[in-house]
Amino acid sequence: SCVVRDVKNRKVYAVAKGSPEAIGDLLEEKPAGFDETAKKLAKSGYRVIALGYKLLVTSDKIEAAKDTRLACEENITCAGFIAFTCRVRRDTP
Repeated sequence: SCVVRDVKNRKVYAVAKGSPEAIGDLLEEKPAGFDETAKKLAKSGYRVIALGYKLLVTSDKIEAAKDTRLACEENITCAGFIAFTCRVRRDTP
C-alpha cells in the first residue's frame, strides 16, 4: 500500500493491492459478487489481484497513512480486479 497524490485534482489517496481475500478483509463495504467474481477468475486460470483506495481528506489522515500500514489500508473502497494470464512460453523446456 502507499499514498499517492493526483497532481491535476490535488487530491491524496491511499491505494492498496493484494489477494482478493486480503483486500476483501480491508474493504469498508464489500461489493455484491466480489468473492464470486474473484473465484470465477481464478478458476478460469487467471492470477487475480484486487485493488482498493480511499480519499485522504485531512493532513492528519495523510500523515497517519504514511506512517502506519493500518491507517493506510483500513476501510478502503474496492477499485476492482486485475486478472493476468500466466502462460508457459513455447521455448520453455
